[in-house]
Amino acid sequence: MLMEPTLLRVHIDLRQVKKPGDPYTGTSTICFSPSFEDPPFLCREAQGWSCQPDRFMFFADKSHVSIQGATVVQGKKTFKPSSIEKVSGAAQEGCLFAVNLAAPVASDYGTSCELQIKFSGTAAAQGSFLGVYTIPQHDIITSFFEVTHERKAFPCIDAPSLRVPFELALQVRKEYETVLGNTEVADEKQSGDGSRIVKFGATQMALPAYVHAFFCAACPMQSMKGTFANALNGGSEMQVAVYATKASKFPVQLAFNTTMSSLELLSAFFDLPLPQTKLDVVIVPGMSIAGMEHDGLISINEDTGVKKAGGLVKNLDEQVVQLLVHEVTHHWIGNWVGVPFAMKEGVCQIVEQCLGD
Repeated sequence: MLMEPTLLRVHIDLRQVKKPGDPYTGTSTICFSPSFEDPPFLCREAQGWSCQPDRFMFFADKSHVSIQGATVVQGKKTFKPSSIEKVSGAAQEGCLFAVNLAAPVASDYGTSCELQIKFSGTAAAQGSFLGVYTIPQHDIITSFFEVTHERKAFPCIDAPSLRVPFELALQVRKEYETVLGNTEVADEKQSGDGSRIVKFGATQMALPAYVHAFFCAACPMQSMKGTFANALNGGSEMQVAVYATKASKFPVQLAFNTTMSSLELLSAFFDLPLPQTKLDVVIVPGMSIAGMEHDGLISINEDTGVKKAGGLVKNLDEQVVQLLVHEVTHHWIGNWVGVPFAMKEGVCQIVEQCLGD
């Protein structure tokens, strides 16, 4: 009997993070259920992934994440691991770990259990592509997980072929008024020290880990918000917003208009409306790439829409429009429908030219 992961739930305490090198702590919980399918999970053997009732796996890059302890919980029972071992194999880059139990959990039909992993990590510098990073000059804490950098932020399941729904909670200092995730906020509480615990709903689908994301800002922000009502989906509403720092000269109005138009055109083009209830676009200062299709939380490099001295870009508006069409298109091709990298990028590049024009 093999155990199949069904949900990744992560809580991250970011209260100590102000600059690169600052620590954070948290708990990653991976939920498992017995698998009665053959094969039980996509490309499990190719990834070296094989979870059993007495052996549970996760990914973590121990050069960035420290494992403080792990337990398996099933109902009222707690199973302490007999060992936590690194799984050998060049393909794993030393990042696949197994939690071994002295006695197996129950694996009858309808049972489930949770692997709970306590961890600590360190915020990276901007542009280093190392999971959680900070932009101190703007009081921003955000993330970048493509392709397998989620393991550098917290214990997870981020091999490209392994997908589970994702649920995130963030604890931030009270001055961080803008806190965004892949989905809408499901709950928010205030702690005794004034900090906020913001819990986001689980993603509706099992998404690739590289499109998981969050964005927290203590700096003043500007935003433009509206509602997209999709006639193809019975008039269902999606809340759409574009955020940028107050000091940003990025064309926020253009970005908002393009996002709204893209949703309408792409829903008709694919004849398939998106089921999400919200889509945020965040203009991030100094991103190392032009943009990223985080599901429900698109990130756009501020430089793509701001003219630089001596710059060679002739039409910034055209660049902004094509980039936004590209990233919105990924919500149909790549995020929810997994295809090879070259195919998903190729389709989006064609669409950005056609619909962008």
